[in-house]
Amino acid sequence: MGDQVLVIKTGADGETPCVVNKRCRQVNLLEGEILISTGNAAIRLSPDGVIDLTGTLKINGQEV
Repeated sequence: MGDQVLVIKTGADGETPCVVNKRCRQVNLLEGEILISTGNAAIRLSPDGVIDLTGTLKINGQEV
């Protein structure tokens, strides 16, 4: 109880709620940055066009 979560409305008419993730730690982001993370994997998108990946990257099942 008391978890903070992000809820996105999905579906054709925005009627289906989707809980994205609970807040688990404080992250310092610059204005315009987006961070998607779970466990030891993360994707950080910066407004200057930089995409920073953390973790193992696989494309079509093949490790890069």
